[in-house]
Amino acid sequence: MLSMDRLLQILDDWKIYDKHYKEKLGYPSKSIGMSSGGASSSEAYDHLLSNMDLQNAETMASLINSLPDGQRAAIRHKYFKEPKPIAYEWQYDMAMDNLLTWATKRIAA
Repeated sequence: MLSMDRLLQILDDWKIYDKHYKEKLGYPSKSIGMSSGGASSSEAYDHLLSNMDLQNAETMASLINSLPDGQRAAIRHKYFKEPKPIAYEWQYDMAMDNLLTWATKRIAA
């Protein structure tokens, strides 16, 4: 089961992801690099971790978009200071409970 501390770390990653994510259409600005088989570098593990963090942030974005409106508004108020929904504390608690339940099933952290 995902711990609350890990959920909060993923939400922090989601906050950064959500601020900087821009949907792009068309061809990528860079092409995929190719290497000969078996090549590895000292940054390979760091690259793997950053890709996993990005994937977790994308999954969290999907989970947050699946929340009911009031709960989504409570999360966005907490992380982006957007307008506070009615019954904020209750909405936020329910959102965190839902996210913890759903993330446990969808994120291998």
